Amino acid sequence: MNLDFDTRVFDKEKIDLSGTEEYIVRGGRNLFALLPKALEGIQQIGVIGWGSQGPAQAQNLRDSLAGTAIRVKVGLRPGSASMKAARAAGFTEQNGTLGEMYAVIAESDLVLLLISDAAQAQAHARDGFELADLYVPDRCQRDIDDAVLSHVDSRGYGIKDRL
Repeated sequence: MNLDFDTRVFDKEKIDLSGTEEYIVRGGRNLFALLPKALEGIQQIGVIGWGSQGPAQAQNLRDSLAGTAIRVKVGLRPGSASMKAARAAGFTEQNGTLGEMYAVIAESDLVLLLISDAAQAQAHARDGFELADLYVPDRCQRDIDDAVLSHVDSRGYGIKDRL
């Protein structure tokens, strides 16, 4: 298994995990200034869901990208019980950082789909189609982890090529 990747923005490091070589980008606040270059061409990142990963991912991205032109917007289903928590964290309709999930997916350049399989099933039953129908290759990353964002190539902007 090849666990290597190319990067033009970040320094990568080779590590050994039980005899398997893997490459990583070691994180740190010192790298925040490089994020706009790595995400060049991205104007909005949609974070869909406010379950176990949504709050941390959305707030981390928002805080890490503060002062840049990149907006982080949370998408939830209408009437979601999570709306109150998202608003308390500073994501609101008034400041353009909270909206209905399908609209956020459609308007975002990069999407982190963080809703549970159960919530996807409910959306299918309620709306008559699956979120997978909205999946656009290179725009959506399902079940994203902290490091996966660097591997997403969105709308042909070549993010993966600049990492």
